[in-house]
Amino acid sequence: MSHKNLLFSVIMLLSASSTSAEPITIFGVNITMTPEKVLTTISERGLQCQPVLKMYQCRRPNDISVINLNFQPGRTYINFSCGIFDVCSLGMEKVARQLMQEDTVPVSTMEPTSWGLYWEAKPAYCGIGEDGDRLCVTDGGITIEQFRYGKSEPNFN
Repeated sequence: MSHKNLLFSVIMLLSASSTSAEPITIFGVNITMTPEKVLTTISERGLQCQPVLKMYQCRRPNDISVINLNFQPGRTYINFSCGIFDVCSLGMEKVARQLMQEDTVPVSTMEPTSWGLYWEAKPAYCGIGEDGDRLCVTDGGITIEQFRYGKSEPNFN
């Protein structure tokens, strides 16, 4: 291989590996969007959002189903109660499989694990997106969280 071809191959490899993948997007929203854009997108789908402590809760009028939004740095997440998508009667595994078939969910595998936003760990199916955002499905809903999104990989040297 000539030096010119080798250099071209290296440049192509580097440009391909630095390309950012698409974030996990559900209901038209993802963790890379500004809080204003997330709130606008959810409102355009007929939900009303109200601030609650350091978060937002969004719901349709006369509905108990809720979307919880947390935009705190380092702990960003969007949590959809199962009623938002009418999947409460489906099992976690089935919901996880269906989500992985969506074009807007770049997660290749979702595995059983324990997961919780704060102190309560529940059985869940979770998968990590190509850029480090994580999608978890529990009996109560679906969550997209920042997880390792935007964080550099560890260096053990």
